Amino acid sequence: MSGTRRDRLDAWLFLPPELERDGPALLSLLDDPAAPERTLEAREREVEELVLAGTPERWRGYLRACGERVAGVLAADPPPAVRAAALRLAAILLEQQLLAPGVPRLQVGDDAERARLEALLRAAGVRIDDV
Repeated sequence: MSGTRRDRLDAWLFLPPELERDGPALLSLLDDPAAPERTLEAREREVEELVLAGTPERWRGYLRACGERVAGVLAADPPPAVRAAALRLAAILLEQQLLAPGVPRLQVGDDAERARLEALLRAAGVRIDDV
């Protein structure tokens, strides 16, 4: 049934799957660079629960929390492998922010978070056109 409340709640699932696929491993590396496997399973469960029972609002909150994690890691001048993981995650998060307004009935655009992610990437020397 098109146009229902369920459509609005499910619409965000049509965003690209990179965050679901790559996000847990990247976040685990940011959590514990010496032993990312310690938090990988919990990070995978977190995303799985969002996909199975989440809402657009919870997804937006998750994106923002991941962005805050990236900002904190980059501010600490991490080792190259951790920096690379943080920048990859920032690029994935930015892609979600850029594509979200194009998903019908999604209604979770977050211009402030998009601007923050762009600033993080630019400050790291990443050209936004390359994202």
